[in-house]
Amino acid sequence: MLLNSFFGETVRIQNDKDHKVVATGPYRNVRHPGYLDMLVCSLPIPFAFGSIYSFIPVSIMILLVFLKTYFEDETLQNELEGYKEYCQK
Repeated sequence: MLLNSFFGETVRIQNDKDHKVVATGPYRNVRHPGYLDMLVCSLPIPFAFGSIYSFIPVSIMILLVFLKTYFEDETLQNELEGYKEYCQK
């Protein structure tokens, strides 16, 4: 979030903030480092609770993060100038 001031809870092109592609820091290697971090940090939760049932909400959350990432990536590729080129790198 420090490197990408456009990181937010909703998927939208922030023209009011001169939205542009961020390709520095972790964005050099990963398109969505915030979501990757969220996924990695959620994996130990069921073990912390010690219940196999806690895999259910974690699995749902992981599915939702994948869906949001997919749709966000589609939006950025279609609407944000330079994002398709960034993806090809």
